[in-house]
Amino acid sequence: MYKTFLATLAVATGSVPLASGQSHAADNVTYSLVPGGKATFTPVDPSQPNGIQISIVSGDPANGPVAYLLKLPKGVVPNHWHTGDYYAVLTEGNHKHWLATDKGTGNINPPGTTWVQPGGRANTEGDECLSASCTIFAFSPNGIGFRVAN
Repeated sequence: MYKTFLATLAVATGSVPLASGQSHAADNVTYSLVPGGKATFTPVDPSQPNGIQISIVSGDPANGPVAYLLKLPKGVVPNHWHTGDYYAVLTEGNHKHWLATDKGTGNINPPGTTWVQPGGRANTEGDECLSASCTIFAFSPNGIGFRVAN
């Protein structure tokens, strides 16, 4: 269903396109500013163009650090886990986030909600976007890795 972010975001040139059209190499950070509502999103899984979308703000998605926006469509994201830690802020929409070990479906969270999610299979989580779409700003120190839980 959802493929790994790493496979989808592999960039052969060693640089990553940013929302502003700028690029970032591991040792070179450049200034960029993208007005609200103007970020360019691409599908995480190209076979699902209406699925989860991503916009890299800055960094290296494969190895980190990387800052990015995720846009979730309305609905439930299958339980999943991340290969590394990430830090998140819900910026648009109403969203639920929960740990699978809680055996629940989380509380409704408004924009401004923050969370820290440790990586690893033991931290399997679920998400549901209750709005037409939800946007999350996230930072991953060691790159983006996403796996659907079995």
